[in-house]
Amino acid sequence: MIGKVLQSALCLLLSPLLAAQHVAQTAASSSSPQPGAPAATSLPATPPVPEAITIPKGTAIGLIELETASSATASKGDPVRYVVAEDIVVDGVTAIRAGTPVTGTVTKAKKSSTHHQEGELEIAVRELALDSQIRLRLTDQPPKSPAEQSAENSELVKGVLLGIVLAPVWIALLAIEVTVSAPFAIAGVIDDLRQQSASPQWTDVTLAQCSTRMVYVSSETTIPRANLAAQANAPAAPEDSPCAPAPAPAEPIATKR
Repeated sequence: MIGKVLQSALCLLLSPLLAAQHVAQTAASSSSPQPGAPAATSLPATPPVPEAITIPKGTAIGLIELETASSATASKGDPVRYVVAEDIVVDGVTAIRAGTPVTGTVTKAKKSSTHHQEGELEIAVRELALDSQIRLRLTDQPPKSPAEQSAENSELVKGVLLGIVLAPVWIALLAIEVTVSAPFAIAGVIDDLRQQSASPQWTDVTLAQCSTRMVYVSSETTIPRANLAAQANAPAAPEDSPCAPAPAPAEPIATKR
């Protein structure tokens, strides 16, 4: 009788311990990988998108011309279509997509003529609109280093001083040259005109479709995160030209809500 009582009491004492051991074994077996099961892989963390990026002054942007322009047919004020040739990436973020449209303007157009005039054509690209709010100012002139700018200013000052000192001498020599050589110069001009009339070689200037040019950001421009998102979702370049680049798929950019 006493033995049965002791046995029952021992079972009551050990039951919680046995139950706890069973729960621990079950949890361990469920957490350990099963044989043949693929190991879990961790995805690389996506770098955070900055609140804004700044496109530095002097950033080079390649452009592709979508249509042929010629001094024979162009008029001052005519638009000329371009697209950005390749992505412009700043701090690991695509600020300007390849294929972003850009519009230039004809600033000078002169047809060639039989009156000894070569054709002339100049097209200016002064801005790139990322959206209705952000516009990049552009220039055709590449940026100069501080050393180059300093050397250029120094040469300019030297030239001005030299001109002031030697101006009287140049004026006197010019008067003598005009007096002595005027008859010979007139005869040479007449001879040149006769040769040009006999074989005119005046041609127009033509910028072919798909030709490229470089422009440069003329002033530092900051683009907020929201405008970066708009640029990423912007429509691609027009598809009616064989030379328009095919932009890579844009990565989504998160915006704050």
